[in-house]
Amino acid sequence: ADEQQGVYAIVRLSSAEIHLQIRRRAKDAPHRPLFERDVFLEVSDVASLASQLEQRGARILLPLSDAAYGFREFTVEDLNGYRLTFAERL
Repeated sequence: ADEQQGVYAIVRLSSAEIHLQIRRRAKDAPHRPLFERDVFLEVSDVASLASQLEQRGARILLPLSDAAYGFREFTVEDLNGYRLTFAERL
């Protein structure tokens, strides 16, 4: 189906979740910046992971912060240009 604002889905198996997302820029707001993520991974101890990746020289796109939707998260870009968000529930 052609979704106006995109598609968001969560696939769960036991305690693992994969979040899948396709967003489309609104036609009436082409000037608004849109930040896309390719993968959203829920982890434990996200602060430690953020520190480890930063020490290893990872390209941090969005630093560790608390999101309004109840997660502490950060986003990195891998060597292939994929954007990975790692998050932990608050």
